[in-house]
Amino acid sequence: MAKLNNIKALTELIRSEEKEKAKAEIYKELIERQAKLEMLGISPPIPASILADMKADLGKAVKGAIAAQKVSIKACVKAELEELAWLEGCRLPNLLSESLADNIEIDDTGNVTIVDAASKLPIKDAKTGKPISAYALILQARENPSYKPLFEKVSSDSTTIPSHNPWQKEYLNLTQQAKILTENPALADRLREEAKATR
Repeated sequence: MAKLNNIKALTELIRSEEKEKAKAEIYKELIERQAKLEMLGISPPIPASILADMKADLGKAVKGAIAAQKVSIKACVKAELEELAWLEGCRLPNLLSESLADNIEIDDTGNVTIVDAASKLPIKDAKTGKPISAYALILQARENPSYKPLFEKVSSDSTTIPSHNPWQKEYLNLTQQAKILTENPALADRLREEAKATR
C-alpha cells in the first residue's frame, strides 16, 4: 500500500511540475509575441493566426507534459514490479519487470492499470471483478510457464549470478551475501573481487 501511495504522490508532483513548466513556456511565448506586436504598432487585439499558434503551442506543451508524466510513472511501476518480484523469490527481477512492462497502462491523468499485453484490456480479479494490482501480476507471472523458471530454486552447487552484486556499495545486501557465501563460496569470492575492482 505504501508503494501505491508513493506512486500517487509522485504522480501529483509530476503533474503539477509539468503544468507549471507548460504554463511558464506559454506565458513566455505570449509576452514575446505581444512585445513584437507592440513594436509593430498592432498591439490588441491579438490576430487570430497568433491565437491559433498559441493554442497549438499550449496543446504541444500539455501533450509533452503528459508524455513525460507517463514515462516517469511507468518507471516507478517497473521498479515496484522488480521489488515485488525479488520479494517473491524471482532470481532475475529486473528481467521480469522489463518483460511485464507491456502490461502497464497509464492514462492521461496518471492512473495505472494492469492490462493484458496483447488486447490492452484491464486484467480483472476472478473473485472481485476489480482490476488487479502489480503484486497480483507478479503472482500470475510466478504461475505462468514462461516465467516459472525465474522463480524456481536452484541447487546449491550451481552458479547463479544475482542481478546485482550484493558486495557493491550501491547494492549492498548482507542477506544476499550470506546466502551466496553459504551456497556458493567460489561465486562469493568472485563477486567480492569484482566489487573491489569497481571501487
